Amino acid sequence: MMLLQVNNTDLSNFRWENNTVVQHKGATNAGMITTIFTGTSSGVSGGAFAAGNVLLTNNLIVVDGVTSYGNVNDPNVTQTTNLIINTAKQGPGFVNLAGTISATDFDLTAASPAINAGTVLSNLPVDYLNRAVPDPSGMTDIGAFEYGSTEVSSLPPSSPVVARRGSGGRLPLPCFW
Repeated sequence: MMLLQVNNTDLSNFRWENNTVVQHKGATNAGMITTIFTGTSSGVSGGAFAAGNVLLTNNLIVVDGVTSYGNVNDPNVTQTTNLIINTAKQGPGFVNLAGTISATDFDLTAASPAINAGTVLSNLPVDYLNRAVPDPSGMTDIGAFEYGSTEVSSLPPSSPVVARRGSGGRLPLPCFW
């Protein structure tokens, strides 16, 4: 479930990039919500997204046995190469769609429509498993995993600070608060 609502405050310099979100049937929420709005656009006073400063890029959203509803209704949110897949119509091309506790469950297989479909972002040099982005083809994938790439041992000095996940890999999400 994804819901971003801004009320009584302004939001700028917000980037949500290269994420993989999966919603399964029987999960806590009845459906995948991809609604992003400000208080102004929803009838509540206050709150605004700064034009050109709220970016959603290369996000892979998979609905598996649930209904997807909602949309982005604020014109100041910029969306680039995001992919929403309904598994009733198309497979996401994951190693294990069911998901377990493995960090590689949602890694891409050769059949994934997310491969080479993304926008290259210079501020995200590694994927969730600490593999180089983009892959050797020069193209980047949509989502948190880069297919056909190799793990990097160190980042160049100009790379952004990224959070570490439990197994020592890097999480490719810079967080802005």
